[in-house]
Amino acid sequence: MRRTPRRIFSLWARLGFVVLALFFGVTLAVLLVAKIVKPFQEARVEQASLGSARSKIEILRKENSNYERHIAILNTPDGVASEARRLGYLKPGEIPIVVQGFDSQWTVTPGRRPPDFTARTLSSRMSDLWHRMTSH
Repeated sequence: MRRTPRRIFSLWARLGFVVLALFFGVTLAVLLVAKIVKPFQEARVEQASLGSARSKIEILRKENSNYERHIAILNTPDGVASEARRLGYLKPGEIPIVVQGFDSQWTVTPGRRPPDFTARTLSSRMSDLWHRMTSH
C-alpha cells in the first residue's frame, strides 16, 4: 500500500513550483513594464529640456538683435562721435571740465534715461555747484 505522505510532498512541491513561477512571472512583468515606461519618462525629460533651450534661444535672439541695432548705430558718424564722447575722447581744441562731488543719480548709463528732476531740485543742485565752484 502506498502512503499519502508522498502525495503530500508532491502537493507541497507543486505549490512551491507554482509560487516560484508566479514570483518569476510577476518579476518579469514588472521588468517589462519598467522597460516600456522608461522611454516615455526620458521623452518627458527631453521635452522639458527642449522647452528650456528654446526659451534661452529666444532670449539670445533678442539680445543679438539689440546688439545688431547698437552696431548699426555705431556705424554712423553720429554713433562714432557719441561712443567717443562716452569713452571720454574730446574733439581737437575742446577743454575738458570735470565736476566732482555729485551723487550717482547724475551719472547716466547707456540704455537708461536720466532721472527726471523738478525745477526745485535742479536749482538746489545748481546752487550747490555754484557754492563749490566759488567756495562760498
